[in-house]
Amino acid sequence: MHVLNTIPPASLFVAGLTGLFWLLLAFGPGGIEAAVARHRVRLLQVVVLLLFGLAVILALVKRFNVDEFEHIHSAWYIHRGALPFRDFFQHHHPLLWPMLVPIFWVFGHTVTAVIVVRLLFVAQLAAAGYLVYRLVARLGGSREAGLAAVILLFANVMFVLNVIEIRPDVPQTLFGLLALLLLLAHLQAPRSRTVFLSGMSAALAFLFLQKALFFLLVLGPVLLVLWLAGRLRFSCLLRFGLGFGLPLVIFVIVLWALDIWEDYLLTNWVVNLRFAPGDTFTPLTYWRRFVLKDALFWGAGLFGLAVSSLGRKPVLGRRLIVFFTLGATAGLFLLKRPYGHNFLLLLALLSVLGGTGFMSFLERWRTGWAHRLAVLFLFLVLPVGFLVREAGNTNRAQIQAVIHVLEHTAPDERVYDGRCAFNLFRPDLHYFWYSLLPTRGLGTYNRVTGGRHGDYDTCRLIRAENPRFISDYLLDLRSCGLDTVYDVTPFPHIFVRRQGELE
Repeated sequence: MHVLNTIPPASLFVAGLTGLFWLLLAFGPGGIEAAVARHRVRLLQVVVLLLFGLAVILALVKRFNVDEFEHIHSAWYIHRGALPFRDFFQHHHPLLWPMLVPIFWVFGHTVTAVIVVRLLFVAQLAAAGYLVYRLVARLGGSREAGLAAVILLFANVMFVLNVIEIRPDVPQTLFGLLALLLLLAHLQAPRSRTVFLSGMSAALAFLFLQKALFFLLVLGPVLLVLWLAGRLRFSCLLRFGLGFGLPLVIFVIVLWALDIWEDYLLTNWVVNLRFAPGDTFTPLTYWRRFVLKDALFWGAGLFGLAVSSLGRKPVLGRRLIVFFTLGATAGLFLLKRPYGHNFLLLLALLSVLGGTGFMSFLERWRTGWAHRLAVLFLFLVLPVGFLVREAGNTNRAQIQAVIHVLEHTAPDERVYDGRCAFNLFRPDLHYFWYSLLPTRGLGTYNRVTGGRHGDYDTCRLIRAENPRFISDYLLDLRSCGLDTVYDVTPFPHIFVRRQGELE
């Protein structure tokens, strides 16, 4: 009974539908196999659309991660004319934030804009599905295999929950997949423009997030081996380099023109590389949270990985996908803090291998299409249930807190948040507005700069700036003498200044 209590009711519902489908196959009319075979592509497309619809619902209601508010707030700073790294602390590559600014032009600094940004990332989920489908096609897989790969991806709990979040890892993953797809397309039908765009896509992945460096560390040796093996002409290698270098040169020129080059190097590289060495965990730590929910996905992915690695026919495209999959896995063990969003590229590549391996296995056993779909439905039982249950962890309270602060502050009125929990569209007290722990941004920044912001003191800043709203994050109001100045609000960890105090 304890095991049943851990399974979401939606999983039991999907399992019931799957069991009913099996009963129809066993006792239903003989024509069901022919009907399923005739409409197999449409049936698979319907499953894809249903899974995508579930992702849209999740995007609208799912609780926001603090990282999402961090990037919304950074984009707001850019919209106000502030420069990253110099005017406010950030340690991520900046390409995401200008991409979000047009949404503020249309919807203003409102919660509506935040929801629209979430929907933009759902659109990137659709783009990821399309790229996975095209990669399967490039490997010689059928339409059915491509759709099966997309279904595996869209039913992966770890992937869906992270890809709909507002973070640069998502476009970084998309452009990495696009670079790989264009490279495969060039190898099959050499064209100068294709290999140039592949290089440009790889560069854009890096400009969205530095962690694309692990993808590039795999891509570089792959290009070198392809050239040495005669599969890639030297002129095409140069065109790839030109496509890769052009965005990077423009990026460096912009940083120099804005006079933030040194701040960029300090915050994005020196600080990131000097974070406290003890503040780490392995990929298995986070993976264990999803191993049950995505168990069949991992089984299919590893099976596809084995088939593509050990197959007798050395298909170049599949070997490349295997190599990048292994590289993505190794990269996770090089990261200090490999959260779920760092698994995105690995999960996308495993869905490609899993979809092709799954279909090829069933074809080899001459399984009918009705039974193939029935087996595929089994992959949906647990993950769909967990995704539906996740929709119950809503963002309503967070949105109400954001609206409350917006309605009771002026546009230029400062706020102390400290954890990116509620302040999206108001200025902060200090250059450091998040990452305040001694082991994270503020502590590391002071260690490498000799204490440039060593005088940071939340109590002093609050008394000096007199913010209307503050958080108790890393702040003891009583010891600071602020418990008599600020009152609680209807929202946990948010306090409001009493009228007339500190005026």
